[in-house]
Amino acid sequence: MSEEHVRKLMVKNFPRCPVCSSEGHYTVSPSKTVVQCNSCKTKFFSEDFKDASRQLEHLSLFAPPTELTDELGIASLLSLKNQRFSVNFWKNMEYQRYLVRCPMCRYETFNIQSAPNNATMLTCPDCGAIYRLTLTGNKPEIVIQNLGSDPRKLGLRLEDLQKITSPESWQEFESKRLETARYCQKCNKVMLHAPVTFRIGPLQGRLEGSLLFLVFGEAGIGVSDHQSLDTLTLEVYACPECRQVQLSLPEKGDKELLKQSSTDQFSSPSP
Repeated sequence: MSEEHVRKLMVKNFPRCPVCSSEGHYTVSPSKTVVQCNSCKTKFFSEDFKDASRQLEHLSLFAPPTELTDELGIASLLSLKNQRFSVNFWKNMEYQRYLVRCPMCRYETFNIQSAPNNATMLTCPDCGAIYRLTLTGNKPEIVIQNLGSDPRKLGLRLEDLQKITSPESWQEFESKRLETARYCQKCNKVMLHAPVTFRIGPLQGRLEGSLLFLVFGEAGIGVSDHQSLDTLTLEVYACPECRQVQLSLPEKGDKELLKQSSTDQFSSPSP
């Protein structure tokens, strides 16, 4: 494989250096298996450079940068030296400076695809949200393109979210969403939520009272507090991943957890 072919293959996959984000100007070594960024001097190695018929699938850090100007730091890169990682790993390393994780579901990697006008499309493999990242100089712009079909995002409007364009604004959005959404304690995914009303009828005898306690007593709901009610409304939260279900009383707020359980009966609704 020629030096020019190696350089083009590197630029095709990394138009900006994955370490320093500078424009992709690379120098190819005489062995044609090592490529060096002309800005930060990081060296990358790949066996894929040897065969002109192969795509670039894996890349290793051959030598850490000698000129580094951003927050990553040389020390954090030393642990990656000589380890073989997928191209997607390095691409996520670059773009996670601007979008650490999906603000919708907090998934921590993206599927990466180049787009016209030096833009990059970041697709969350968990909830399906798509973001368009463009860099003008050192100023990134992140605009959501598609909410996906995940039912956890019901109530969110694409036109409102497209007003959020800076990494700082997306971090603020995620923080506010974290305050209002409930995340599964087991797998950290946003839970589905809906109020559910149960018809229980007035208590007329010990048997009915015992049955009511059997149904709701385990959830921490005192029977004596609801003896005059014909119905009882609970806030139901359900995780679409691990199927954990949580119940709470609306008047006591979502933060007071009354029941946690796992059930194989739960399934997420169709979008």
